[in-house]
Amino acid sequence: MCCVILDAREYRRQLKAGMLSPFDQSQIVICSTHFASRYEDDIRKIRWNLAVIDEAHKLRNVYKPKNRMGKNIRNALIDTRKMLLTATPLQNRLEEIYGLSLIIDNHSAIV
Repeated sequence: MCCVILDAREYRRQLKAGMLSPFDQSQIVICSTHFASRYEDDIRKIRWNLAVIDEAHKLRNVYKPKNRMGKNIRNALIDTRKMLLTATPLQNRLEEIYGLSLIIDNHSAIV
């Protein structure tokens, strides 16, 4: 098997089978951004080679105080190389570009 799709059911199954961290795999881990956000602490402990974030436009408002999911994803992957993917056109508003740059730039602070 080359990848594992990690959702709540699979996560619980792997914990029950004795795996300490279901995110710590030797194969590719695929999960939703909502699921990843929920397990921010678990994800932060893993030394990932690369995180590919599809539908990245959903994280463009990470700078807004109420965007908990975006902040959790950013914090979980703070020291990980990231590739952002989206097919949704951005409006090229500076705020959207700024928000996405906060996801990939490990050194910028969210104001």
